[in-house]
Amino acid sequence: MFRETGAVEQWGSGVQRMFRRAAELGLGEPSYVELPGRLRFIVPTRHAEIMMGGLRSSQLPDSSVLSDFSGPQVRPQVRPQVGLRAAEVLRTAAKAPVARTEIMAALGVFNDSKNAKRHIEPLLAAGLLALTEPDSPRSPTQRYWTTDAGLAWLASHGD
Repeated sequence: MFRETGAVEQWGSGVQRMFRRAAELGLGEPSYVELPGRLRFIVPTRHAEIMMGGLRSSQLPDSSVLSDFSGPQVRPQVRPQVGLRAAEVLRTAAKAPVARTEIMAALGVFNDSKNAKRHIEPLLAAGLLALTEPDSPRSPTQRYWTTDAGLAWLASHGD
């Protein structure tokens, strides 16, 4: 009905925005349950961690990502964007180089390419994490280590 009356800009774009925004915030992927005549979406949040004092304001997404009715708009930034769980990844790889499976286990997420893209690639791009074998990124013996810049980032975030 809304589509026919022109009250909807794009059909189904809200679901895509929800998945994209969850990934931007470093949250788990939303899931859904099919109910009679409707879908129920379950969107993970960090609310419980924030309320229990587990997150500091410095770990929350910065104000460069604005959300309004038309969807998220991203302003250009100078500093690289890293996920909310960057500190966990950097701490895991700070003492010794670790495999991707160890990082994913520390985060409590599946070891798949989506989670690597969400949690590891931004840190590599920011120079906070590095590869032990940069010429062979897909090597089965590949390990990740926290760079000096990553250690400085941890120190500046009170970790």
